[in-house]
Amino acid sequence: LTPVVALMGLSTLSMKLLNTLLFLAFLLTLYFLARKRLQHFDSLALVALFAVNPIFLISQDNILSDIAFLFLSTFAIFLMDYWDADALPAKQKYLPQMLIGLAIFAAFLTRTNGLLLLPSLIAYEIFFAVKRRTIKASLSRWLFPLITFLLLWGIFSIIFPDGQASHLEHYQNFEFSQLWRFSAAYIRMAGEFFGENAVAPFFYVIFGIFFFVGFFSKFKENLLFSLYLFSTLLLYVSWPYLQGVRFLFPILPFFVYISLQGMWILAQQLS
Repeated sequence: LTPVVALMGLSTLSMKLLNTLLFLAFLLTLYFLARKRLQHFDSLALVALFAVNPIFLISQDNILSDIAFLFLSTFAIFLMDYWDADALPAKQKYLPQMLIGLAIFAAFLTRTNGLLLLPSLIAYEIFFAVKRRTIKASLSRWLFPLITFLLLWGIFSIIFPDGQASHLEHYQNFEFSQLWRFSAAYIRMAGEFFGENAVAPFFYVIFGIFFFVGFFSKFKENLLFSLYLFSTLLLYVSWPYLQGVRFLFPILPFFVYISLQGMWILAQQLS
C-alpha cells in the first residue's frame, strides 16, 4: 500500500480500489494457471467460484494484505508452473528464473509466509530431477530463483531494518497439543468458502472427497501446488496463534482446483 499512500495520500477509496484491481489480477492469473491443464470452460468455472464468492468479495473492503498476497503468491506459482519446461533454450532460461525469484520475494515482502514458495519450488524441482536423473541439468531451475531471492533480501535488509527474526520468538509458545486443535479448526474454516447455508457442509464434504481423488490421481502433475498447500497448512498449525479464514485465501484456489480435477476424473470413469 506504500505506493498508493505516496501517490494518493491516506485515501480509503484508493486502497480499496487497489484491492479490487489485485483481485481481478488474481482471477486472470488463476485462469491461465488452470488453463494449462483444464479446458476453457472448466477454467472459467474455477475462476467463477472465486469471482462471486462472498468471503473474497467482502475481503476487498478490508485494507489488509490478504488480496495482495493472494495475487502475488498465485502469480509466483503460475510462473514456476509455466516455465517448468525443457523447451526453453538454455540462454533463455535465466531471465524467467530470475523473474520467479523476484515474484517469490514480492510475495515474501507482502507476508512472511511467502517464503514457503521457495522451498516448495526447490523440493519440486529436486523431486523431478532425481526421477529424471538430471540433477545437474536442473540446478539452474531452483538455484537462480534462490540466488535472486537472496540478493534482493540482502539489499532490502541493508536498506530497511530486518524485523523477521522476531517471528521465531513466538515459537516459544508452541504446544504439541495445538496441532490437532488447530488442524480441526482450519478444516472447519475452509468450509466457509462454501457459504453458511444448510447445504454448504454437504458441498464441502463432496469437494473434500474430490480433492483426495485429484490429489492421488494427479500427484506428479499437481506436486508443486500440493507442496505449497501442505507446507502452508503445516506452518499454520505449528504457529502458536490460531488465525482467521483470510489466511487460507492463498491455498484455497489449489484446494478447489485439485477438487475439480478429481470431479472430472470420476465423471470420466463413470461415463
